[in-house]
Amino acid sequence: MRHALLAALLATAIALPAFADPAYLTVAGQGEVSATPDQVIINAGVTSSAKTAREALAQNSQTMTSVFAALKKQGVAERAIRTTNFNLSPQYAPAAQGMMAFPNDRPIIGYRVSNNVTVRLDDVSHAGTVLDALVAAGANQANGLSYVFKNDEGLLTNAREAAVKSAFDHARTYAAAAGVTLGPLHAISDTNNGFMPGYPPVTAAARFAPALAPPPPIGVGEQTLRATVTVSWEIKQ
Repeated sequence: MRHALLAALLATAIALPAFADPAYLTVAGQGEVSATPDQVIINAGVTSSAKTAREALAQNSQTMTSVFAALKKQGVAERAIRTTNFNLSPQYAPAAQGMMAFPNDRPIIGYRVSNNVTVRLDDVSHAGTVLDALVAAGANQANGLSYVFKNDEGLLTNAREAAVKSAFDHARTYAAAAGVTLGPLHAISDTNNGFMPGYPPVTAAARFAPALAPPPPIGVGEQTLRATVTVSWEIKQ
């Protein structure tokens, strides 16, 4: 009896069809949307040097007070101004010619104070005027300026839709070339969404020229938002 039952089970197992793992086609799609930014961010500040830390700080504070007053006069709200860096550091005497020495091994000959602010403007056409006002108020440091969007979600939505459409178009092309048919959608993933500069950020000189001609002409240009998706389909022969 046992032998007969075992034989029957083996026969049934042999009769079962063999199921192959499903095959998939995976395609990446990309979408881009370009638009003119509606905000500009300016990073500028003041660097002051003096023999004592107290003198350097006093000079810097006086000039920065003028910088804040100039920004207020330009209509920049306090909420749009943020201190991004403040640094007080000693300045050491140079090493003797032909000698190597760590800074701490040399005498302190003065102090330097750096104070930087980030200014966000809603009117991008106002950037040149604000830069000129900063220089006139005593700002002597600049880390450039960059253009951004107040709200880029709508633009990203358009880029994502274009990315999905691109993936579907590519998948149909590949499936036709391979002689297969697209089956059910298997997976879709958002792989890389964000900002791609159409132009590099505008970079000012590391130190403003004292007699910079006001106001400097500045072009806004366009920025590009990119979305990339990866989509997989089960394919049928």
